[in-house]
Amino acid sequence: MFDVISHPWENKKENLNLVTHLYLASTINTVLGHLISQIRDEKRKYALIPITILVPTSGIIHELRSQMGETMGVQMYQFYGLGNAVLDEAGIPIHEINDTAIRRLIKKILGEMEEEGKLTTFSPVMEKPGFVEVVLDWVREMKSQGIFPEQYAAYAHEGGNEQDRQLGEIYTRYQSFMLARNYSDADGLLWVTAEALENDTDLFRVDGPLFVIGFDQFTPVQIRILQQLAERFRALNLYLLWDDRRSENSLV
Repeated sequence: MFDVISHPWENKKENLNLVTHLYLASTINTVLGHLISQIRDEKRKYALIPITILVPTSGIIHELRSQMGETMGVQMYQFYGLGNAVLDEAGIPIHEINDTAIRRLIKKILGEMEEEGKLTTFSPVMEKPGFVEVVLDWVREMKSQGIFPEQYAAYAHEGGNEQDRQLGEIYTRYQSFMLARNYSDADGLLWVTAEALENDTDLFRVDGPLFVIGFDQFTPVQIRILQQLAERFRALNLYLLWDDRRSENSLV
């Protein structure tokens, strides 16, 4: 049984030697142990080097802090926190709307469409407990996959059924409300983050390594962000857990 195996790629762009390392590890504890060892090695060589760590959950952040103690120059983010940091540096104002307000918005949209006679398929269930949550989950899935309202609306118009067309209308109204008021939900914040990074190559450059740990997979929007970050840090170190069930077509 291996502990950690590593494979490096050299990413040479604009005369910069940017290195990406992929680490495959057997357990999350192995990942944490190897990561802490890497950070301590970096700090021994360059005491002031900034270290950035990207993780999926606050629990991993807590575990890392408990094992590492206070280490100067180590910044830990989840994707949404990283997005806020990028947009703060870019000077892009985003007002993130909370889940309670989002549910009210969806309920308002459903009510408006019902009054306009545009909510035919969903009309019998719009007042059922949990229906707003189902619609919210669907909207989140669209946004996490990077599917824009106009893309879904075009699909629904060309080849979808009445249910698809109503979902497209709900999604379009939802996003129009957000844009008109400079609001964003969590996944929309990542959309804006990806666009900001793609539009400004000097944004969020850090003279140190980025460690990405604890993820099983990434959404298309997260991948866009990682592709941009790989060109802004001295090295990108990506840790994935080895899984024998992964298919031959797996990204790993």
